[in-house]
Amino acid sequence: MLGRVVMLLATASYRAQHHGDPHAGLYGQAADDLYDLVLRLDAELNPALTPASEPAALTTTPVPARRTR
Repeated sequence: MLGRVVMLLATASYRAQHHGDPHAGLYGQAADDLYDLVLRLDAELNPALTPASEPAALTTTPVPARRTR
């Protein structure tokens, strides 16, 4: 269910960017945050499915600053 919500937000972000919506970045950020949450829930609920090469604690990388026109 959450995966479909992530896809919906990602699609909304894509369409908003191409239609000049000033809130397009918010949709993308919400999709990224929700996707990170889904990954953490999967790792906690299914520890056997987590690859051994992946670190146990997920770290976030800083988002680069976006240029404006």
